[in-house]
Amino acid sequence: NSPDSNETNVSSTKVVKGLPVRGGSNAPSGLFWSLDSLIRVSYTPTTVTTGTTSSTFYWRYDIITSQSSILSSQSVIEYDGIYYWIGVDRFLLYNGTVKELTNNFNQNYFFDNLNYAQRQKVYATKVPRFGEIWWFYPSSASNENDSYVTFNYRENHWNIGTMARLAGVDAGVFTYPLMVSSTGYIYEHEVGFDYGSASVYAESGPIQLGNGDNVMSVSELIPDEQTLGEVVVSFKARNYPTGAQSTYGPYTAANPTDVRFTARQVNIKVTGDTLADWRVGVMRLDAKPS
Repeated sequence: NSPDSNETNVSSTKVVKGLPVRGGSNAPSGLFWSLDSLIRVSYTPTTVTTGTTSSTFYWRYDIITSQSSILSSQSVIEYDGIYYWIGVDRFLLYNGTVKELTNNFNQNYFFDNLNYAQRQKVYATKVPRFGEIWWFYPSSASNENDSYVTFNYRENHWNIGTMARLAGVDAGVFTYPLMVSSTGYIYEHEVGFDYGSASVYAESGPIQLGNGDNVMSVSELIPDEQTLGEVVVSFKARNYPTGAQSTYGPYTAANPTDVRFTARQVNIKVTGDTLADWRVGVMRLDAKPS
């Protein structure tokens, strides 16, 4: 109803989300997500004269793509000028153009394990200190958020896990991210230790030489972990994806350590003391074709 407004239909389907975006000389600008499109809006006053009548159109709408999708209005998040969200069957980003955010690690697991009837509860938050984007979602066995999938923008890898969080915000003006649990508690994240578990661990996806045709002989582990002693490393080895699994270790991640085994693919499992503030970097293996 204001003097600088116009009425227009920007999409044939429902618009579910809008966020501001840098517009330069066309500021203010924004992005609108509909169920099947991404639309950019820019403030570009233009006067059109027809005969003796003049009309001013203040906003320009550009359809970035009409072949997109969005899982939840809360699944969109901006990280350093790039917008990330989850579609109905893949992860997406916008950095001037819409692209698929490649997830070869757990994309199928996520969509197969999602309760689609509760999809609107999926929400995104971020932890810029560690370069992470978190999506909390209800698994197929739950009507509330009980699981998460995380993308580490800085290190370009994915994580999955279970955690009941209904909503949250990144640190911002707060010291730590704040998140609300399904039981109504508000938690500070990224602070303190996990006292609730006897064993806290992280596990990699399968590691192999090339495309997995070669058996590799692993002879040494070179650890990269900040406590140098509060973490142990185990190896889960297979000769083919559905083959029997053998476990080697645990080995203390304090110094370069001799290990001896062969396999086509190996998962690295890192287990830490629940009362220690441990953090794993990039470990090295001395592995040669066998």
